[in-house]
Amino acid sequence: MKKFLNVSFLCIALGASAQVSFSGKANLLFPANTASWKGISSTAEQAYKDGGKSSVGFNVGVSSKISLPLSLFLMPEIYYTSFKNEIYEEKTGTKIVAKNKRIDIPLLVGYNFLGKLVGIFAGPVFSYDLNKQKNYGNFVQQDSDRFTTGYQLGVETRISKLIISAKYEGAFTGDQRYFVDKKIASGGYKVKYDNRQGLFMVGIGYVF
Repeated sequence: MKKFLNVSFLCIALGASAQVSFSGKANLLFPANTASWKGISSTAEQAYKDGGKSSVGFNVGVSSKISLPLSLFLMPEIYYTSFKNEIYEEKTGTKIVAKNKRIDIPLLVGYNFLGKLVGIFAGPVFSYDLNKQKNYGNFVQQDSDRFTTGYQLGVETRISKLIISAKYEGAFTGDQRYFVDKKIASGGYKVKYDNRQGLFMVGIGYVF
């Protein structure tokens, strides 16, 4: 929790710098296993075909963009993120829908093209898990580390005050979790899943 607060204070300090713009943003989240062009393009194509029904969640938050020399910029953000993982457990035939909620703080560095019309960016994202232990049928979720880190890379375009963006999020630290069948004695039967899955995000924003 201390690390999480330190990151939050850093965002506030950066926001006090000169030449800063602030915006509100919202994204739809889609599962994506790799950051390769093939993986992201297939995810985007599937999302387009099914009208966004393959989305596993969303996030909403605020962003600041701090201009630097040589067309560079810093872009600290903070989001409330909600998404789900679906796990099918073959032994008992149970479908488990793991709902996840967390606070995400990306600290991104980018470069502007065509003035400030297009920007590319990348950087770490720090996450704090808000979930409490939950039950799904006979299964109960075990506790895990609440603080994890990942990375994001993406592109955005700003047209007047409108922002359109796309980015990929992967993991630096794993977040393997377990569901334990309460009916099975001596530790229970464990079902493992990855709570820090790869995500493709598409979103819109508005500059204040």
